[in-house]
Amino acid sequence: MKNTVHLHIPALFSVAEHNTKLDAINILLSRATVMGRVPSFFSGLTEPVPAGALGALAYGLNPGDALWCRADPIECRVDHQRAHMLGNAHFEISPREQAQIMRALNDLLIPDQHLLVPGNSHEWFCKLGQKTNITFPGLHESFFPTGPDQNYWKRLITECQMVLQQQAHAHISSLWFWGIGKLPQNIRTAFTHIYSDDSVTRGLGMCANVPTARLPAIFIPENGHTLVSVHQYKPDYYEQHWFKPLLQALKQGRLDALTISTDNREYFITKKHLYYFWRRIRNHYVNRTPSEN
Repeated sequence: MKNTVHLHIPALFSVAEHNTKLDAINILLSRATVMGRVPSFFSGLTEPVPAGALGALAYGLNPGDALWCRADPIECRVDHQRAHMLGNAHFEISPREQAQIMRALNDLLIPDQHLLVPGNSHEWFCKLGQKTNITFPGLHESFFPTGPDQNYWKRLITECQMVLQQQAHAHISSLWFWGIGKLPQNIRTAFTHIYSDDSVTRGLGMCANVPTARLPAIFIPENGHTLVSVHQYKPDYYEQHWFKPLLQALKQGRLDALTISTDNREYFITKKHLYYFWRRIRNHYVNRTPSEN
């Protein structure tokens, strides 16, 4: 079996600040064959993606056949028409704060048969105890829920905000409900190993019965077709601990092919590509416009 790696980094070109000279990644990108839209890594998945159930599975929460959604703690500013989500990447929650806030919110949610459980300090999950006809906004949309049960959810969100106000955390002002659904049953993939810092990707891998794990500190190619999905991208770190070892693995023949992709473009590299000297090595991290990312 050939050893191939597909390294998916949506933010590959969005992080401009770095201190290390990015030699290895620039060699790989410059010598690669560039292709268009990245194909789907999984089949059998319907929209909207049930991020709640998949993430719960990735964190070992046993979703079963219940409805789950994400219920992430966020900083949010709300007016009469829109919710302006500021996210949660800019603040930390201590274990003690998280436990205290979780208890207070569950006192509100449990009477309605909902249960809030943490995955980590920024990813929380809600197991729904009753059927609901609702469409939650996507992760990066700033709209309230819509559908026949929207009044119930708008009221519940407001009540959650009141509970959080009493907790007086410096940043957490709301829960962001999204990714509702049940665990999918017919997920398939061509990959034989999956590594990711994204709980949805790990959950999909587990649904497909593929060995799945978090990102290792240093990636060593293994037998088979491996997907590595990176959502928290740090150029300096990956240059030293990932791209340099992958470049060496290609040169030494320990890796047959490497694909590096964003959400809309992929770069395919084999050992022979490294000898395409007419493809001038250039810095792919400068003079890029948003449309090129």
